[in-house]
Amino acid sequence: ALVNGFKNFVQGQIDAGAQLKNQADMLGVSTKELQQFKLAVGEVGLSGDQATTALMRFNKQLGDLETGNGKAAAKALSELGIKTQDAAGKSRPLMDVMEDVGEGMAKLKDQAQRTQVAVKLFGRAGAGLLPLFSEGSKGIKEAIEDFQELGGGMSEDFVKDAQEAKTATIRLDFALTALKSRVAQFVIPAF
Repeated sequence: ALVNGFKNFVQGQIDAGAQLKNQADMLGVSTKELQQFKLAVGEVGLSGDQATTALMRFNKQLGDLETGNGKAAAKALSELGIKTQDAAGKSRPLMDVMEDVGEGMAKLKDQAQRTQVAVKLFGRAGAGLLPLFSEGSKGIKEAIEDFQELGGGMSEDFVKDAQEAKTATIRLDFALTALKSRVAQFVIPAF
């Protein structure tokens, strides 16, 4: 039972690390930044999946802006006074823009306006992010500090190793399934 429990613990960590790597790659952020954001939103009551969904939606909105689409996002970001590109015309890092969103949201007049802008930028999970932005970028900055104090989450090396282990496990399972089917095919005529 102890060995099985340890095996399940290790497999759970491998799965979590691989999932984190996949989500960070999908969003174009580092695994460290994604963990920091998940900690921040977890402290205001959103799940890790809701955090990822909100960031994915926001990232899509930023991408739409670059392709000339995303008029609603452009209007919302303009209301917040946020520029998504640096002086050289390159996209700013996602988490830098998020801090600016926090600052801009804190300056809006009322809760209804904050909710409207949050939903435009982050989808349904946007309203759940409002407590994070209630004091500007302070919530995100505090989560970054907390992240370090709490041990720094999963290291980049661990996440990379977990992704490789997950891939190796998937490949091994696939090869075993192929082997089992060949054995079964050989044995079937005996039935």
